Amino acid sequence: MCIRDRYIKTYNTAVKSNPFDWRFWQRQALLYSEIGYDDKSLQSIEQALNILPRNAVLNYQYAAILNKCGRFNDAILASSRALNYKPDFAEAIYQSALAFKGNGNFDAADKLFDQSLQLDSNMKNAWIDWGIMFESNQQTNNAETVYAKALESLPNQPDVNYRMGVSLQTLGKHESALRHFKNSIKYQFKNPLAHFQIGVYYVGRKQYEEAVSSFNEAVYIKPDFSDARFNLGVGLIKLEKYNRAIVEFEKLTNQHPENQEFLQYLNYSRSKLRK
Repeated sequence: MCIRDRYIKTYNTAVKSNPFDWRFWQRQALLYSEIGYDDKSLQSIEQALNILPRNAVLNYQYAAILNKCGRFNDAILASSRALNYKPDFAEAIYQSALAFKGNGNFDAADKLFDQSLQLDSNMKNAWIDWGIMFESNQQTNNAETVYAKALESLPNQPDVNYRMGVSLQTLGKHESALRHFKNSIKYQFKNPLAHFQIGVYYVGRKQYEEAVSSFNEAVYIKPDFSDARFNLGVGLIKLEKYNRAIVEFEKLTNQHPENQEFLQYLNYSRSKLRK
């Protein structure tokens, strides 16, 4: 039995033995949410709320689970209840922002993200979700502003640095983007997306040795990262390292036998060795 299954069994036993202890239902709900059992997570947190309905934390956690399930109207109500009991509850305001964002009410979400982060500027996910909202609406300048504020509070946060890099890259500020992608891997080396973006930067400058090194790191960290492996193979071709290119394109064609482009590059690499 794996560790996850042992935890599930432990909490199942606990709630059966102590059905009126809200804490066991709460912890079971959080466990189910973490492993992606969203329906069971909702059922457990609702059991906890039946026992302790006026608890701000439980209502906030209920809102978070509802947001994860895409039930945004219900999440707005749950976060509102949490705020009735604790008006300056930054995490609950953040969940309300997510719910309004999910409903497409971006103006309301914008104000709520701002409000939540004024109360607690260390909420990494709130900064990122706020910035991504602007990115998805092609308001990249606003996203850059959000990430710049985030980095004032969280300068060493790898995910924020990565998102800042993406925004700067979209705005054509490639040197600044590179700096943030490098910061991302400085603080969290095992970030395949940041390594990939660094590789893309070097490809744009025809620095293929550096590009290959970055793409190689990306596929080492995430072996099924097809875009990174494809770019690694192309970079190896540019460097005339056909034996290594063949290895990468063989892996790609094995993983994606339907992809004719991968097969074409594989056959090209093989043909170069036969000459």
